Amino acid sequence: MAAGILTIDETTTGGRTPGPDLDFGSDEVTVRDIIEMRVRTEVDAFNQERSETFRGLVTPSESETRFNQPKPKARRTIDPTLQVDAAVTAFLRGTLIVLLPDKQAESLDETVRLATGDSVSFLRLIPLVGG
Repeated sequence: MAAGILTIDETTTGGRTPGPDLDFGSDEVTVRDIIEMRVRTEVDAFNQERSETFRGLVTPSESETRFNQPKPKARRTIDPTLQVDAAVTAFLRGTLIVLLPDKQAESLDETVRLATGDSVSFLRLIPLVGG
């Protein structure tokens, strides 16, 4: 059983920020499972904390942000399914790279064996302005 998987957000400039720890019921999971649990964990935490700023793997769309703007006595929530879809799309487009303990993930359906204490990094590629 894989428990306590560490996630790390990396930038192309070498920055590293810890993400949420993930606990899976099995030591074999797919890359899709990793992405989905990562996103759902951070969205659930945000929705429970009632924070004003969401700092997650993917940013809510403009329409979702506008729709969920805080209103008097209203609570802003983020839809985890939309966020998972955005993260999966980013992976498929190559703008989100998942770095497993021993290699780069190649497909969403790739099966990965993880052990307690392993780290999985998420590298978001952001296009340069004018490039």
